Amino acid sequence: MEKTIYIKFSEDRAPEFCSKTRIAIADGNKVIYKSDPNGQISEHLALMPEKHQWLVERYGDTAIDINDVKRTDKGMQFAFVSGESIQSKLDLYILQGNEKKVRQLLNEYVERLLRHGSYRGDFQPNADEQKIFGNVEMRDIDLAKVSNIDMIFPNVLVDEEKWHVIDYEWTFDFEIPQKFILYRALLYWNSTSNALKNHTWEEVLDLGEISLIEAEIFEKMEACFQRYVAGETETFRTKANYECKPQFSINQINQKIIRTKIKKEPLKVYYPTEKGYDEENTCTFYWERRDDQAIKIDIKEAYDKLRLDPIEQSCMIRIDKVSLNGEPLSYSYNGVEMSENVIGFDHNDPQIIVDLEGKKGTFCVRYEIMYADDFEWLNEVVSYERALREEKQRYIEKIEREAQSTILEQQEIINAKTTMIDQFMPTVWYKAYHLTRLIKNYLNRKMGD
Repeated sequence: MEKTIYIKFSEDRAPEFCSKTRIAIADGNKVIYKSDPNGQISEHLALMPEKHQWLVERYGDTAIDINDVKRTDKGMQFAFVSGESIQSKLDLYILQGNEKKVRQLLNEYVERLLRHGSYRGDFQPNADEQKIFGNVEMRDIDLAKVSNIDMIFPNVLVDEEKWHVIDYEWTFDFEIPQKFILYRALLYWNSTSNALKNHTWEEVLDLGEISLIEAEIFEKMEACFQRYVAGETETFRTKANYECKPQFSINQINQKIIRTKIKKEPLKVYYPTEKGYDEENTCTFYWERRDDQAIKIDIKEAYDKLRLDPIEQSCMIRIDKVSLNGEPLSYSYNGVEMSENVIGFDHNDPQIIVDLEGKKGTFCVRYEIMYADDFEWLNEVVSYERALREEKQRYIEKIEREAQSTILEQQEIINAKTTMIDQFMPTVWYKAYHLTRLIKNYLNRKMGD
């Protein structure tokens, strides 16, 4: 029996492009169906097998997998592919402050998906192509005869062996600037990712090495493409191009709600007692998360340690500063180190233990919380990192045990040989053996003379 677990309607389009995406479980396996809103296969979706073949021919000799498709009475059927999306990887690197890895992954995206099968040329769309992307021209750029312009970062999944392109509805068999595909991916990333909340659009474009002049052209192409998809249907995206006030994505609105909630987020400070830590010896601070704000506590007694409970849910925390009288302090935690100064907590009781070393004075802590509510993949990534570190530790312990065992075995052999020699040397046999060696040495010297 088949069970539907997810359904999405895309009806802000021209009737011929409206679609329904459904994920179902059958016999324990997930499967994806695409159809029109009534469950029928439109002419537009009926072209998916042909588009699949175009892309297979372009990427056939690479480690790029184009998700299989077949026609069924329930719609166009796609395999459910597992893997980590490019977007989740980029989000993690952004949160870690690792711009180098962000650029490396974007460069790999370009090399694998855009440069392969491309060539240099001039973009001069004909009349039919201008109906889709507008009357724009570009000189000496990377083009390709077949392009999937919807390779946004969530639509590309990565595993240990391949990169999987899971959606290619908007694939065209005429020349398209390959950088436009990257522009669209960056545009979607910028509008949906909470990780980029501190980045401007210009900074995001710079990560993809897209100039402002190129972005201006691509913006026109994207606006025209949205009008092509919408047809006569008036949608928020098409209307926003000419008469809407500033727009905010659902993620941006959610982030605003979260920030309001954070104003009431308590930081609990536990002072140690003879019995450890308890609720009677705590101090609670309510604070608003801002990059330039720190919490200061006047430590009047000589404590060895201090426990901080920043939140009661899974999260990642970037610690910017922990100090006493301006001097940095060391600390430990019950989470997983994700990168320098970034700790992941895949449980609801994050704790940070600070070493005060019995000193008094002004204690200062500054940190930023990244909530699991904002990033669906956060718990999975932290748990994976924890499992990886635990496996590494088990492997190290195994090697150490084997090395210790080898040392013990070698020591046993040495001890056995020593015992045997000790037992052999006082015997008559040893004395005869030693006397024979002396005689042979004497004869050799005489014969040499």
